[in-house]
Amino acid sequence: MTETLIAYHSSNDEELLPKRMLHVGSLAQARMRGGRHLHRVTLQPGIRMPRLRDHGSWNARTLMRHVPRARVAVYLNRHEGIPLEEFDAARARCDIDRLADDRFRRALPSSSDSWIVLDQDAIVSIERIDWP
Repeated sequence: MTETLIAYHSSNDEELLPKRMLHVGSLAQARMRGGRHLHRVTLQPGIRMPRLRDHGSWNARTLMRHVPRARVAVYLNRHEGIPLEEFDAARARCDIDRLADDRFRRALPSSSDSWIVLDQDAIVSIERIDWP
């Protein structure tokens, strides 16, 4: 059985409405975003999630060209949720911007995946929770 994916989103909105292009990630990534409210987002189990390379930002046209008909896209987040000290240490050892995802993940163990919800029907629930 496929596990249900639990992810997080922080924003200044008390209520997070399901929408296209909703970015969710790990708790560490949500903390780094610094919104006043934290939301736990549950995604449907077993949905196809094509993997993308992190380009730093996304727009609908680019995403739809790379992942047509996908409900959710996944990528290794190379920016959020990673302590600055870990970035500095990795940069001193190598050019992390040129590393493939698997090598980046080894060089920066705090890095983790993020997801972009492209179809709001992929969301099972959104629940506002208190910051831990």
